[in-house]
Amino acid sequence: MESIVLGTAGHVDHGKTALIRALTSVDLDHLAEEKRRGITIELGFTRWVLPGGRAVGVIDVPGHESFVKTMVAGAAGIHLVLLVVAADEGVMPQTREHVEICRLLGVRQAVVALTKRDLVDDETAAIACDEVREFLAGTPYAAAPVVEVSAVKRSGLDELAAAVARAAAEVERGAGTAALLRLPVDRSFVIKGFGTVVTGTLLAGRVELGDELEVLPGKHRGRVRGLEVHGESVEQSLAGQRTAVNLAGLSREQVPRGSLLAHPGQLGSTRRFDAELDLLPGIERPLKDGGTLTVHAGTRRVGARMRGFGGGLGPGRHLVRIELLGPLILVRGDRFVLRGTVPRPGHGLTLGGGRVLDPAPPGRRRFPAAQRRAALQRMAGGGRGTALREFVRASDVEGAGLDALGARLGEGPAALEELAERACADGACVRVADRLFDDEALERIAGWLAERVAGWDGAEPPTLAAVGSRLPRRVPSTALPAALERAVARDLLAVSGDRLALSGAEGEGDDLSPMEHDVLALYEEAGLTPPRDAELLAAGGADPRKLDSAQRKLHQTGRLVRVKDKLSFSAAALEALEARLLEHLEEHGAITTQEFKAMTGLSRKFLIPLAEYFDRQRLTLRVGDKRVLRKKR
Repeated sequence: MESIVLGTAGHVDHGKTALIRALTSVDLDHLAEEKRRGITIELGFTRWVLPGGRAVGVIDVPGHESFVKTMVAGAAGIHLVLLVVAADEGVMPQTREHVEICRLLGVRQAVVALTKRDLVDDETAAIACDEVREFLAGTPYAAAPVVEVSAVKRSGLDELAAAVARAAAEVERGAGTAALLRLPVDRSFVIKGFGTVVTGTLLAGRVELGDELEVLPGKHRGRVRGLEVHGESVEQSLAGQRTAVNLAGLSREQVPRGSLLAHPGQLGSTRRFDAELDLLPGIERPLKDGGTLTVHAGTRRVGARMRGFGGGLGPGRHLVRIELLGPLILVRGDRFVLRGTVPRPGHGLTLGGGRVLDPAPPGRRRFPAAQRRAALQRMAGGGRGTALREFVRASDVEGAGLDALGARLGEGPAALEELAERACADGACVRVADRLFDDEALERIAGWLAERVAGWDGAEPPTLAAVGSRLPRRVPSTALPAALERAVARDLLAVSGDRLALSGAEGEGDDLSPMEHDVLALYEEAGLTPPRDAELLAAGGADPRKLDSAQRKLHQTGRLVRVKDKLSFSAAALEALEARLLEHLEEHGAITTQEFKAMTGLSRKFLIPLAEYFDRQRLTLRVGDKRVLRKKR
């Protein structure tokens, strides 16, 4: 069974369909309008047996600019391109745009057919051949063979078939049958007596008779009643094959072109993704952040807005965030094409394209642009293991569920287990039940546990569940035992039965690093008005993780005191304020909020949390609109 798909590419009326008819004896102009106008409007499909007996699927795509969107849908599943250039016209605008699209979609192998050889003399053919080689010199197809052919005279066909057979032998396979099933739909129609039939190139996984499939986006479900690969009924279809699926329980309208078939619950849609983008030459002015463009991915296209992670968006390679105006189903490594609204001379509407690095990235506010850019650079230069580690790191203290990781990576359970085991063996990740945590994230949760125990104001030592209830909501309860184990191993906490207490070794090893001294100095200089985030980040070397680690150390050693979530003061500042408050209370017996404000000069943003902190410390007791002394210190 063939698992390689060949797609035609080239300018309108350069003879793509006639050449395929000569090679396969199949006329792919199946629509009446196509035959009337003499150009291909829809995708056409057939099977071609190469010399040596190997069969490939063939997609004939439109060449006219008006139908480039259809060409992109067809090119999304091809492994090898047959570039068709007419000898009497040479390289034309759609020739250039089709080659750019194939390159951007990651098609690495090409063969050139110099068609209509019967219409020109030898000198003109030689000039056209030289022009093609010069045009391809700066592309991945510089070494592609150029074969002169005539569909009318049937000359050069054997030489072309032999060249395609050699190129097909060098094709690198994409995702295999162990990956999650993904079948982008490029045609949807109804056959009387059978019902809804859809076709597409199976990008990954396998589909079998009787399988239940889910239509994305939309979540409609149907059952596979029949399967064909180029007209032959089969029990299953594998990754890389042109596949027709007869679906029971679904109407044609429920499975339109541009949708995707998957096994239920394994994949989901996204409204944003981070990518490595290659913008083509010829862009006169850098693209503006937030401008509306069109993203083509698989057989689907949606409007989008693009934003960079620093720097202008001119020709060349960039790391970008793409916000979508409609849903797309993407996994890491997917290719896409970006098109604009104003044609560029010689390039059409195509602006560029690239590779998806993260199909479900964290919000921009969660990580500074510099930190996110560094993570994307690592993903761009690494493989699946690197991507998994970065996905887990970005999940922070929430951890990353294995099912969600599988959907982002496009990997099936077996491959995902192997990647997870490798990451844990390397010490990059820690597995807790069905979630993976970054090692630093677990360390941070362990530090939080110690801080909450140190500030516990109950009559009895707390349990793990009680302390966990005071952690940020995004910390899952399943992570608490592993974090507690870390805290005990680091002599931060001790466990007696089901109760937690600070370890006797808590006060040891309090020497601070230079960065920790810098952070502490900022808090001490700020007094009762804590330093701004930007100042703290600068002291932390612009690395939020290092800053968080420094603050955690300062909390654990008592130099900083957490008054409220995300609000801390230096211990020295709080001690000085406590002394002033105690003096006032011993003299006057009570203090109002207004008197407390006059004493400190603080706004309510800091005043109220401080007043509540002294209540929790059992220094004061709120009685009506006043606070009275609870006990002397």
